[in-house]
Amino acid sequence: MLIEKTPFTLFESFERDKNGVIKRRALRFDLNALADFEQEVGMGIAQLMQTKAIFATTRALLWAGLKHEDRGLTVDRMGDLISTYIRNGGDLTMALQAAFQAAVEQGALGSPDREETPQGNAPVPTPAPGPVPVEGGNPES
Repeated sequence: MLIEKTPFTLFESFERDKNGVIKRRALRFDLNALADFEQEVGMGIAQLMQTKAIFATTRALLWAGLKHEDRGLTVDRMGDLISTYIRNGGDLTMALQAAFQAAVEQGALGSPDREETPQGNAPVPTPAPGPVPVEGGNPES
């Protein structure tokens, strides 16, 4: 069963509102988040993970997954939050793993319950209908 949101707690120790209340966040990787991620970095999640661009990947993935609840959240602000997290003893790899795991659990990278096939876990595409051959005739005429 896919989940819609995943709690994200890594910033809670330092991210509070003006009244001192902890800002609760949740990651959501819907179509909008994935499209925003692709637009920000110029490639899909799977492609970027292969490039080992950990800083750009972490910042863009967390931004895309968290902005659904904070439309004012910018990529630069996400970079500031990650920097504060690291300065407070956080681990960048842990932040990336949390975001990536949430994306997997939410089905953003395919269904987590399906068995992996040689082509990945995407369904095999069915061919688009084309011209039907006519016996003894030219289908293009």
